[in-house]
Amino acid sequence: MRDHRRFTNQTKMPVYVAHSHSLWQRGANENTNGLLRQCFPAGTRFNRLSRRNITRVQTMRNNRPWNILNWESPAQAVHHLLR
Repeated sequence: MRDHRRFTNQTKMPVYVAHSHSLWQRGANENTNGLLRQCFPAGTRFNRLSRRNITRVQTMRNNRPWNILNWESPAQAVHHLLR
């Protein structure tokens, strides 16, 4: 998210950037890491994964409903935002 300021300017959507040593500020990030570890255990060599395998997990994550999104998936939320 090094371009988070440009993203915010273009979309008018604020981006929160947690302090690097403040893990308690990174709840969603830590939750996402835990969910990804279910598919990719520690030590996974991502350069050895197939594009198909990565796309499968990406699709699974983007279609998982989130409480914070009123039980919509990120894909649904973005779709509603862009229409």
